[in-house]
Amino acid sequence: MDPAPEKPPRLVMLPFIAVLLFGGYFAADSVAALGPLLISELGLARADIGLLYGVYSWPNVVMVLFGGMLADRIGTRKASLLYSALIVVGSALVALSPSLRSSADGSAGRSVLYCMVIGRTLLGLGAESLAVCQNAMISRWFRGHQLALAFALTLTMARIGSLLSFATEADIAARFGGVSAALWAAFWVCVLSGLGNVVYVILDRRRPDSSPPERSAATSEPGSLLARAAEFLRFGGTYYLLSAFCVCFYSAFFPFTALAADFLGEKWQLSAATAGRLCSLVTLLTVVLSPLFGGLLDRGDRKKRSDRMLLVAAILLLPAYLLLGLSHLPPLLAFVLLGCAFSLAPAALWPQIGYLVPEHRVATAYGLMVMLQSIALALVPWGSGALRDRTASYTASMFLFAGLGALSVLLALLLMRRVTPRV
Repeated sequence: MDPAPEKPPRLVMLPFIAVLLFGGYFAADSVAALGPLLISELGLARADIGLLYGVYSWPNVVMVLFGGMLADRIGTRKASLLYSALIVVGSALVALSPSLRSSADGSAGRSVLYCMVIGRTLLGLGAESLAVCQNAMISRWFRGHQLALAFALTLTMARIGSLLSFATEADIAARFGGVSAALWAAFWVCVLSGLGNVVYVILDRRRPDSSPPERSAATSEPGSLLARAAEFLRFGGTYYLLSAFCVCFYSAFFPFTALAADFLGEKWQLSAATAGRLCSLVTLLTVVLSPLFGGLLDRGDRKKRSDRMLLVAAILLLPAYLLLGLSHLPPLLAFVLLGCAFSLAPAALWPQIGYLVPEHRVATAYGLMVMLQSIALALVPWGSGALRDRTASYTASMFLFAGLGALSVLLALLLMRRVTPRV
């Protein structure tokens, strides 16, 4: 007997899946967009800005894996609501932090930083675990039905959140009362995304829950917990090559955005608002190009095209960071190269997991990949900020990012030589 038709249709669900991370990405990038103002208005050091950007990833060094396993266990509906709540609470703490400044001299002290660190930790824990849930939702609804395009469109919506953060946060601060107003704006955007999640859960109830009844053999056979966990995490060599590429590529990209506004102001004397708009160009390019690349991947030889896109994306990082670090040419070209690279890599990377891993393990697979990525993203932003403070120049940081790009090229070449098995 043929299964009952899907209600609601996939295209009805896509906007509500896509909006889940809009607020989280807006709030996550607000620190980078407001970097110079956080330094001047709250008295934070550049290393503090790197810390705030890095602490977003710290809890995910471990917890995002459990977030994916929890989503596989209880279903993406309940898990996604929990993670959306963490985003809202975390963004609220970040927005409250400027009010802790000393009324006597207006200085921030350490209380502001500590409150922001706690808020950013909760924000990162919620947003990255919600990203794992979102990936599992897409794989569940679109596996075999334009999966790459669906991933690209959801990534595009998240990047629009980043784009608006870079484009508007500095202006909001300038027009509506400083950094505090901009951080509260990020909080309300997170609330709107949370409401979108509630609508998704209501609509998704028309289908069976996203925790399928089937389980791997490891979960049904007796044995030690360690042995069962090890079996559950066996995803194959190609999966781990993709994870290594993810770690290197994202470490070469996101930590740069944490200090990009300050870097542009220091080297090219750009204002915070102008630097934010230039940074938003990268995201604007992903908004335009990612759906095109996603649609391309759904046609023809998917694996071959994906591997080629990963290689091209990694190669583009090298001239971008060398131009920024070694020349005084206008930074526009380098930012265009970065935007093209970040349009190619995510569109080619994330859908491959949906094809490699069975549905009942897909949230765990995404969680493990994000965990490995988060280990690097917790350290590299702090390291790049510390390099700037130690050398009084961002040149060393640009070489760090270029080196990570070179490792990404090597991993992409290894991926092209492998035959992809399904686990």
